[in-house]
Amino acid sequence: MRRIATRLVSEGTIVVVEYDNRPPSRWVPFPVSLDRLAGLTAEAQLGVPEAIGRYRSIFGGSMYAARIPRH
Repeated sequence: MRRIATRLVSEGTIVVVEYDNRPPSRWVPFPVSLDRLAGLTAEAQLGVPEAIGRYRSIFGGSMYAARIPRH
């Protein structure tokens, strides 16, 4: 996130689509929950992620889309 943040324009926004509430698997080795994403964005000095959509995954857990604004 820090590397992405350095390339983000001043009024830019990052959109993340990721699995939430799912254990790691062969196909999704490092799922990033929305709570964990909030920690990563804070470390990168970005804004708080805002969930803009959720979808239940047929493979377990759910997926979310989040908007991350620049401070």
